[in-house]
Amino acid sequence: MMTLYPDEQKMNLIEQMLPPQNAAIPPLSRETGIPKDTLYGWRRQAQRARGIAPTASASGAERWSAKEQFAMVVETAALSEAVRGEYGRQRGRYPEPLQVWRRAGEQANAGQAASRPKTDTADQRFGNWSASCRARKRP
Repeated sequence: MMTLYPDEQKMNLIEQMLPPQNAAIPPLSRETGIPKDTLYGWRRQAQRARGIAPTASASGAERWSAKEQFAMVVETAALSEAVRGEYGRQRGRYPEPLQVWRRAGEQANAGQAASRPKTDTADQRFGNWSASCRARKRP
């Protein structure tokens, strides 16, 4: 049998779990005696209903597509730390995943750059040409 909770209590807890408060679910579960799975479900339903992006979880259970991750990294790249924090609070996103995604993108691009064949720059080509000209003996 499913336990029914008063609507007022449910709404109060949902407000605590959503931005800007973003209260952690495990402590709320311990305080209220409501199972964590129930609280996670309420939060997920409220996020969908309000058009809020899923909240990053400490366990990493939520999944963002690579395209969404890239878009969020690009959106926040030029923001100061304080503004990025406000951005995150308004959208229910934590800064830690963004930092991880940014580092992962940087590492991926560094790996691609290392695997590309090295090309000579114009200065290098001129230097090589100049050295070869000096090496030639003039009659």
